[in-house]
Amino acid sequence: MCSSGLPPLSDKQSQTLQAAYYNGYFERPRGNTATAIADSLGPSCTKEPGKGQDE
Repeated sequence: MCSSGLPPLSDKQSQTLQAAYYNGYFERPRGNTATAIADSLGPSCTKEPGKGQDE
């Protein structure tokens, strides 16, 4: 196991990183957008309304 001095990822962070990787977010050109990947993960209790969205 690699020790980077950083705390380990939470389950949600790991799930998000894996979704981005497997959906082509890190490819050039990108295989998917951050919004599309976020939408595929479903709603989150930490998601805040963006500009133009009702609170």
